Amino acid sequence: MKLLYSVPVSNQSATFYLPVGLYGTLQVEYDVVTSTGQTMTRADAGNILLNWNGEDIINVDAEILNLLDNVYGGVAEASFQTAGANRMTVIIPCGFWFDSTNAYYVNNKDRVYLKLDFSSLSAKCSSGNIRIYAKPKLGVMNYIHKIIKRSVIASGAGSVSDVIPINNVAAIYYKNPSGANVSEIQLNKDDETFVDSAVKNLNAYSDWIHLLESTNNTIAVDLCESKDIRESVGNQLSYKYTFTGAGTLEQYISFIVFTPLKAAESKQFASLKLTKQSA
Repeated sequence: MKLLYSVPVSNQSATFYLPVGLYGTLQVEYDVVTSTGQTMTRADAGNILLNWNGEDIINVDAEILNLLDNVYGGVAEASFQTAGANRMTVIIPCGFWFDSTNAYYVNNKDRVYLKLDFSSLSAKCSSGNIRIYAKPKLGVMNYIHKIIKRSVIASGAGSVSDVIPINNVAAIYYKNPSGANVSEIQLNKDDETFVDSAVKNLNAYSDWIHLLESTNNTIAVDLCESKDIRESVGNQLSYKYTFTGAGTLEQYISFIVFTPLKAAESKQFASLKLTKQSA
């Protein structure tokens, strides 16, 4: 892991442009000391935006990324205490969570930046820094993995249905759906129902399929359970959520955008790197 950028938490925000290279993962570290009577929470970490040539790849709260790191990886650091050292780490994979072969290739014509907003955290802290790291990696940029948030709001008890107008959906995530008064989740793909379940049951399955050692309140529904990203091709979903009362379901969507031109460019760049290393 290579340190790329660091700013004091008092800055409230940070924007950093990635240099030319091939990247396997990006990492954001929140390393702060809170003031008297103050404790950091995941929500205080604010928002993370990854933009590629004017188009947002990721634009979600840091909290959900840390929670998804727990679902798809090992333990994602989140250590909080009052008036003391608080730490949180967010890993951003350069591909879908389980795909170790994909990489992101930034060339000298690309403008790719991370934008972090952490004003709530800044207000709680006496000192500390926010750091951005990257892991260089030789790989091929076959696609971009996008993550966006599309919350669903219910004014009272009943069901809410709609279509998600996005192609190549690889996964859909829910942050604490039971806390949003959601009791049942139904998902349809190609006019066929593939999820129709009580939230508690779906939560239990998500914990099991992702090999978690203890339950959590984040549900991840994968459309690529075979770990073959080609399963995402063409996927477009519709949903029906049953609410027991008014609430806002925090719904997030992962989808794939294939990049054939970047695949060719990244292969050439990786080949040149290997040639230099062996010379």
